[in-house]
Amino acid sequence: MHDSRPSSGVTTVVTVLFLCTTLALGVPFAADAQGSFVSVTNVSHTPETPTVGETFEIELTIQNLGGSGDQGVTINEVYAQTPGQGTYYADDLGTLPPGGSMTVTVPASIDEPGTHSFDLKINGVDSRGDVVTIRHPVTVRVLDAESPQIEIDFEREEGVVGVESQANVTIANGLPDAIRNLRLELHGDGIEVDSATRVNSELPSAREQTHSFTVTPTETGIRSVTAELRYTDSTGQSKTIKTSESRQVEELRRQLQLDVRTIESDSVVEVSAINLGNAPIEDVAVRADSDAATLSTGLIDRIPAQRSRTVRLNVTDITAPRPELDLSAAYDIAGDRFEERTTATAVLVPGRVELTGIEVTPRGGSVQLSGTASNVGATSVSAVTVRVLSDEDVAPASSGQEYFVGEIDSSDFASFTVNARLADPGNRTTIPLSVTYLVDGQQRQTTLNASYEPIPTPDPSQTGGGGLPIIPIVVVLVLVGAGAFVWRRRRAD
Repeated sequence: MHDSRPSSGVTTVVTVLFLCTTLALGVPFAADAQGSFVSVTNVSHTPETPTVGETFEIELTIQNLGGSGDQGVTINEVYAQTPGQGTYYADDLGTLPPGGSMTVTVPASIDEPGTHSFDLKINGVDSRGDVVTIRHPVTVRVLDAESPQIEIDFEREEGVVGVESQANVTIANGLPDAIRNLRLELHGDGIEVDSATRVNSELPSAREQTHSFTVTPTETGIRSVTAELRYTDSTGQSKTIKTSESRQVEELRRQLQLDVRTIESDSVVEVSAINLGNAPIEDVAVRADSDAATLSTGLIDRIPAQRSRTVRLNVTDITAPRPELDLSAAYDIAGDRFEERTTATAVLVPGRVELTGIEVTPRGGSVQLSGTASNVGATSVSAVTVRVLSDEDVAPASSGQEYFVGEIDSSDFASFTVNARLADPGNRTTIPLSVTYLVDGQQRQTTLNASYEPIPTPDPSQTGGGGLPIIPIVVVLVLVGAGAFVWRRRRAD
């Protein structure tokens, strides 16, 4: 049975005779194309009154009524089409020589009760390449189902040896009355069925029930299950109906792949678990161990075949920017526990504080140091404190000797100001500072020397600004005074 119309090249369209008459008349329908005379006779269908959903066969006889001098005809396709119900066809039917005949069967089915008209269409080509087309009507009366319908639906199109899956069996009662004392059994060929029996007291008319069964293939190849329903109809008669459904069963293939990606800004390792096998895996536990970090565990309930799932592992206690990770994923498949392992290098930068942009300003008998505490890591830091360290020439000032910054997020910063006293400001060139902070509960400390340029002290032997020298002036004044004294003495004499 086919549900689509095949394509064919058409070069020449010949005369088509379409005679609307009933099958009871038995009148042949024929097409005459340049010496080809083909007719359709003896059209019937079995059963004569099929039920809804039941497959029936339309049978017809095709004859080449030409004489010995006429052309043979190759019959390519026979279509049976009815509006809203699809198209069915038979193809590659062979060649009809003059005087020959062939019987063709086309399977079809109707999903609705009532009277339905099929349009039969026969396409052929004679020995000269001319197209021969014949059309013929068929009327079919379809009755309501005379028994309940059973349908089997597998959860997975293909089965895997040793792997459980679900098979759903639906019972639909299309009878005008309820059926009672239902007993449904499911049996398998190379397939084990768990709890194979279902019972129910009644199924009303125009209602359906679906029962789920757990099935486990035990052998490879084409394997089937058969559903058998026993019931009592409205007349009290016990009846039994059966249906079967097949599926391909393969050997188990298991393959789990782990892909690792680092998210630096969040201190997270992202692990993608890819199921490359042909069966689902369950209860997946993803773990990672490292000498330079602590990672959480990720859990995945189920990964279908040929699918992937991703978990995020939080990273703490980072002591190296590129910790080596040993990853493992334990999982269940076909009732057994397996483990997949791999290694990876995470690119992580723990929180780290640096003091930058430090400016030193004299303040009377002390100096003030201002700058920025910057977190250049990928995790936040807390309890950040900047302070002045003491040595023989430097001491923290009584006011502002330390500055509590608090918490700094990753890639963020905060300002600070501290004060120091210098024993010899003219000779000091550096001032020691320290910054302490917490990363994942662990205390860290960094020290550095802030550069300091002393203020120069003036030389007491020199004066600035280009004034007159003091000693020459004193000598001149002494000489002038002595000269004046001598002049007065001489004048008195």
